[in-house]
Parts: sequence; structure tokens; C-alpha cells
Amino acid sequence: MTMKTKLTTMLLAVAVLPALSHAQTVNICDRTPQVRDAIMQALEADDCAAVDSESLSGLPSLSLHGKGITALKAGDFDGLTSLERLDLNDNRLTALPSGAFDNLASLRYLGLYDNRLASLPAGVFDKLTSLQRLPLHNNRLTALPAGAFDGLASLQWLYLENNQLTTLPAGLFDKLTRLQRLYLENNRLTTLPASLFDGMTRLQDLYLSRNQLTSLPSGVFDGMTRLRYLLLHGNQLTTLPAGVFDTLTSLQWLVLSENRLASLPAGVFDNLANLESLSLRDNRLTALPAGAFDGLASLQRLPLQNNRLTTLPAGLFDKLTRLQRLELKGNPLVGLTRNDPLFAELPSDVELEL
Repeated sequence: MTMKTKLTTMLLAVAVLPALSHAQTVNICDRTPQVRDAIMQALEADDCAAVDSESLSGLPSLSLHGKGITALKAGDFDGLTSLERLDLNDNRLTALPSGAFDNLASLRYLGLYDNRLASLPAGVFDKLTSLQRLPLHNNRLTALPAGAFDGLASLQWLYLENNQLTTLPAGLFDKLTRLQRLYLENNRLTTLPASLFDGMTRLQDLYLSRNQLTSLPSGVFDGMTRLRYLLLHGNQLTTLPAGVFDTLTSLQWLVLSENRLASLPAGVFDNLANLESLSLRDNRLTALPAGAFDGLASLQRLPLQNNRLTTLPAGLFDKLTRLQRLELKGNPLVGLTRNDPLFAELPSDVELEL
């Protein structure tokens, strides 16, 4: 090649560089119609064939809320590399395509509640390493695949309530070390794996109410030193393991109402010095152990109504110096009045329901 030919080739290469730097058009016309239209609206585009890759990659959010979507295509969200929020709530999705969200590494919120999802493809969330909130409530999920949430290292809130879950695989939440809120109420869970919550040391709120739990494994809540709210009402618990709440030193609310508890282990609440509300109403308690509430220095509310208590141990409420409300009605307690010595150490303005 002569020097002149080389020079000509170099000049041609330089000439095409600016053209190559321009964003390329991306044909989004074949995507699910609602997805296509939402992208065009967000980008203020008139022609789906003229959408360019630079505009697509810069889109920060996409709302598909209530669009009547029944199915998605695998490539519907390709090119949306900067997307931080994707709202698919309130549609009619029965399934998700494998890899549907694989290119959305910047996503922080993925809304899938109020759909008709009965299952999840294995690994469908694996690439969502930036995701912080995942609402999956109000679907028809009956089971979750092992490792379903393993890729969600940044997840803080996970909503699984109002589904039809009967079991949860051991290790399901092992990788969710940043999770703060976990909603599992209104499912059909009968048991929990003993190690289900291991490593969830940042969890603050755990909602397990309205399931069908008959027992709790020993140590199931161990290590949850930041937990503030634990809701277990509306299950079928007949007993509590000794020490089951021992490590929950930050707990503020513990709701055990509407179960089938006939007795309490001695000292089961001893380590809950920050507890403000303890609900035991609507159980089958026939007696309470002496000193049952001695460790509850911060307790303000104690609903005990609608049990089967016939007597109460002397001094049972003596350590509850911050109590504001005590509810005892609906028990076969005979001759109990506000002037009973049982209440002598309570604050003078405490509300008593006898």
C-alpha cells in the first residue's frame, strides 16, 4: 500500500468516527404494546422505529401501572440501562419471562403487586444488584424457588403478603443481609425452617400474622437485635419455645393475639426491656407465670382480654411502671376491682378494662 493510499484510508476512518459516535436507532415497535407506548410517551417520541439508544439508556423510570398487561416479552426492557424505577403493579400478569429484568442493573424499585403471578422463574431477579424495594404482594404465589432472592444484595423491603405460600425453602433469605422489612402476612404458612432468618441482622419489621403456624422453631429469631416489630397474630400457635425472644433486645411491638396459647414459658419476655406493646388477647391462657412481665420496663400496652384466666399471681404487674393501658375483660376473673392490691404499683392514670 502506497503512502497516498494509507493517508486516504486514515482520512476516511476519521471522517466516519463522528457518525459512529451518534446514538443508533433502536426499533422498539415489536415490544409488548403497553411497554412500547409507555416508552414512547416517556421519551415524547412519535415513531417507535426512531427511538435512539442514547435516549432509551437515559430513561430513569417507567410506569406501566394498571395497563391491563397479561404477558411480557423477554426483551421488553432491553436498553433501559439507567432505569431506576419500574412499575408493573395492578396488571394481569400470570407469569414472568426468564431474563425479563437481566439488563436492569440500576433498578432500585420493581413493583409487581396486584397481579396474578402463581410462580417465579428461577433467577428472574438475579441481576438486580441495586434493587432496594420489591413489592410482590397481592398475587397468587404458592411457592418460591430456592435462591429466588440471592442476587438482591441491596434489597431493603420485601413484600410477600397476601399470597398463597404454604412453605418457604430453607436459605431463601440468606443473601438479604441488608433487608429491613419483610412482609409475609396473610399466607398459608404452617411451619418455618429453623434457619430461615439467619443473618438478617438488619431486619427491623417482620410480619408473620394471619398464617397457619402451629409452632415456632427454637432460635428462629436469634440474632435479630434490631427487630422492632414482630407480628404473629392470627396463627394457631399453642406454645412458645423457651428463650424464643431472648435476642430481640430492640423489640418495641410483639403481637401474639388470636392464637391458641394455653400457657407461657417462664421468663419468655425477660429480655424485652424496650417492648412498648405486648398483645396476648384472644388466646387460651389459663394462668400466667409469676414474674411473667418483670423484664418489661418500657411496656405501655398489655391487652390480655378474652383468655381463660381465673387467677393472677400477686405482684404480676408491679414492674410495669410505664403502663398506660391494661385490658383484662373477657376472662373468668372473679371479684377483681381497680382497688385490688394487684394494681397497687401501676401508674395512677393507667386505663384498666376489667
